[in-house]
Amino acid sequence: MNKQKNWAFCEQMAAATVELGTQEALSCMARYMIAIAHDQGISLQFECDLGSLEIQPNEILIKH
Repeated sequence: MNKQKNWAFCEQMAAATVELGTQEALSCMARYMIAIAHDQGISLQFECDLGSLEIQPNEILIKH
């Protein structure tokens, strides 16, 4: 991802935080990252100079 697109995406997340509130915006972001982890069938881990984040999807049991 280039820096300009990255910056634009960060601005969109900041705007969502202002519009929705911190808790709601973070909840939406977390659910989306968990959905990606489920779709890929793996845990996800991110690290940067500010910290780290690990996404571990729960096993979903499908009842027939």
